[in-house]
This record gives sequence, C-alpha cells and structure tokens, in this order.
Amino acid sequence: MKKKNFTLIELLVRSSHLNCDSAKPAHGQGKACFTLIELLVVIAIIAILAGMLLPALNQAREKGRAGSCVNQLKQIGLGFMQYLSDNDGFYPLGTLATENGKGNIIWSTCLTPYMEGSHTLHYTNLVRVPKWLQCPSHTTSNTYSGAFDYNCSYAYNRGAFGDALHDTRNKMIKKVEAPSDTILCVDGWWGNATEESRAKGATRLSAGSCSNGVAYRHSKRSNVVFADGHAGPETWHKLNFSGYDFGYLPWRDQFQAKTTNLKYGATKPYEYGYSPYN
Repeated sequence: MKKKNFTLIELLVRSSHLNCDSAKPAHGQGKACFTLIELLVVIAIIAILAGMLLPALNQAREKGRAGSCVNQLKQIGLGFMQYLSDNDGFYPLGTLATENGKGNIIWSTCLTPYMEGSHTLHYTNLVRVPKWLQCPSHTTSNTYSGAFDYNCSYAYNRGAFGDALHDTRNKMIKKVEAPSDTILCVDGWWGNATEESRAKGATRLSAGSCSNGVAYRHSKRSNVVFADGHAGPETWHKLNFSGYDFGYLPWRDQFQAKTTNLKYGATKPYEYGYSPYN
C-alpha cells in the first residue's frame, strides 16, 4: 500500500482533532473544544479588523491634536489682544533685544504676563519652551533648555509686524488692513526642503520667504492665528506664496506691501514633502 504524505498544517489539524476527541468527556458532557484551524481563522479575522480600525483611530487622534493646537492658538490670540490693549495698540516685535551670551529675546516674552502671569521671564534660546508654544503634533516637542528655536511650534509673521528695536515696520492694529485676513502666527518649522528641517520648529518666519517656514502638521493643513485674534486651519492653497506676492494678503510683508489693490496674492502648488506629518 502506498504511504500517504501529509502537509504540516494537515498534521497539526489531525493532531488537534485527536486531542480534542480524547479530551471529550463521556455522555457529551463538558465544553466543546476548538480545533487549531478554527483558532487560526479567529486570529486572522482579529488581525484584519485591527488593520482596518487602526488608520481610523490614528486619524481620530490627529483630529484631536489638531483641535488642541487650534485652541492653543486661540489662547495666544487672546494674549496678543491683551498685549495690544496694554501697549497703545502696537503688536510686539519679532526680536525685542539681544542679551549677551543668551541670544535674542523674542516676541513670546511679551505674552508671558497673559499666558503665565510672569513679568520677568525672557524667552531666549537658553530657556525651556513652554507648553503653550508647543503644538501637540510636533514630533520633536520637548522642553529641554538650549534649543528654543528648534522646539517652538509657532512662528511669528515678523515681516508684517516688525522684527527689531526701532524697526519702522512696527505696526498698530488700527493700521493693519484686513486684520481678520492677515497672519499673525502660524504652525512653523525650520524649513520645508528636508524631513530633518520639517521636524524642527521655528520662532519667526523669514521676511520675503514666509511660506518656507509654514508647517503642515495636521493632515496637510497648518493652524493659523490672525491679527484680529481668531484661529483656524488653512491649506497651502492660501499660504504657499512665491516672490513679490508676499506683500499681498494674508502675509502683508511690509518690505513688499502693496499700497493699493488689497487682495490675496497668487499661490503656487506645494512641492515639498509633509513627512514626518503624513
């Protein structure tokens, strides 16, 4: 008689049936046992369901983080409004001063009385980044001292509101055309060309090339707070400019500002990656 060959899975299934049969109590009493193949089918179904649910769970988590980021920017917008009220309607400068050995004192220092209740804390590159300046989706969000620029999530539109002491571009709110359409702060990264740059944060946007520092951290959107204090998400269709158009809305760079035809400038397609925020 020819000997029959069995595959490994057939041997396992036959073995499980034998074990199951030998374990059955008399007269049909007790629990029925599962075969190995039934267990494998259940495990496979669970794995498939998990694979289908995980992307949806990740999207839900990101929506939550994006919502928290918008709420933080709304609070920052309220801080700006309080600062304007106490300072004759002037917005803060991007760079307030320079301390020897500590670097630049930046705009966020002006908001500390309203965000933290402190009138003495100076934000330079040698202090820790506070939680209110960190986007929940920022991959390198940490508070270690010595890298404020890289870990600050929100960048100031200094081209529109002035950058240094005695800068003639220092703006009053009553002189800002269309404040509800002029960007004040935005999700920022160090640059858009490489993943390493996109993973880092930024404190101020470069005048004349603002859109290079806009971080699209939230499902290819960037959260923005405008000059009137309201906040919300925007896509590159509104933010990604080129060249001289930075003088138009929503950037209003004063070096390029138009004196007539207050309108939105022409955008260009965003050609860089979103990683690590895909």
